[in-house]
Amino acid sequence: MNIELHQILLNNPPKFHFWNGQPQLGGMGPPQLKQIERCAERNVEGVQRIAIETGAGLSTLCLLNLGYQVYSFCLGQPVLDKISAFLDNYPALKKNWHPCEGPSEITLATELVAGKKVPRAALCLMDGGHGLQTVFVDFVYLNYCLAKNGVLLLDDLQIGAPKLLYHFLKANRNFAEFESTPKLGSFVKRNDVRLLPDWGAQREILDRIGTALAGMPAST
Repeated sequence: MNIELHQILLNNPPKFHFWNGQPQLGGMGPPQLKQIERCAERNVEGVQRIAIETGAGLSTLCLLNLGYQVYSFCLGQPVLDKISAFLDNYPALKKNWHPCEGPSEITLATELVAGKKVPRAALCLMDGGHGLQTVFVDFVYLNYCLAKNGVLLLDDLQIGAPKLLYHFLKANRNFAEFESTPKLGSFVKRNDVRLLPDWGAQREILDRIGTALAGMPAST
């Protein structure tokens, strides 16, 4: 770990994002980065330290600094360009970064799964688009790549689609909740099955999440 970069991330992080007319940190503050670190420190036997993320930002630097090969699928070339420029100061880390610009629900399929560019991942982070279609399509492909005992992180649980997936994972016996906060959830994958079963095998899951979702506010 580069201690200098670690201190920068916690105390003076760069602002890669831009909205409301000014640069923004994004949603990954020190509490979320520390949670990512705890998840990333898990040793997944027989699996390389490979992380796949939808979205990019401070999480990218955090995972690179922990010794991961990081594959970032991000809709927004300006964000990737800013990260790339920042990583020019850390060439040893930059060589382990593999960015891909475009909608993740397309690029995960064409560049990652169909292209077979990476082996199984020890960690996957979902922090890209938050539309219902994007969240669940991204999950299908990340689950396909995530190895047994690997960790899936799911950000922005305060938003409807990520929260829906969070309840789906909690009700799914193939995943065990590892560490979650109201914003960032994490689950350990219990098996090496790449594809989800069809609806007939999911009746129990749907029954379990029905009650949890009944009281979910429509505004989220």
